[in-house]
Amino acid sequence: MSVLTKLLYHPEINILLHLYYKRISKYSDFHRYTSGRGATYRAVENLLEMKLIEKIDYGVYQITKLGYEITKHIVEIRKLIDKHIKV
Repeated sequence: MSVLTKLLYHPEINILLHLYYKRISKYSDFHRYTSGRGATYRAVENLLEMKLIEKIDYGVYQITKLGYEITKHIVEIRKLIDKHIKV
């Protein structure tokens, strides 16, 4: 797996993609994209700090406009990688 592929399948990216398609999600839904509770917490905190997601209720998050715009590009990049590189 290339460095670029590892980056594009990082927990933060996977959580962003989840929210890109779902718009709103519970914190517990993010666990499938990380290796454990600590990793989920760190990934969510990083995304909050970058203002790519926001907490809208206890344990409920949504993607921000900035997060959505960035994730649109990530979707396109991942499509290209999936087409040309075996993951």
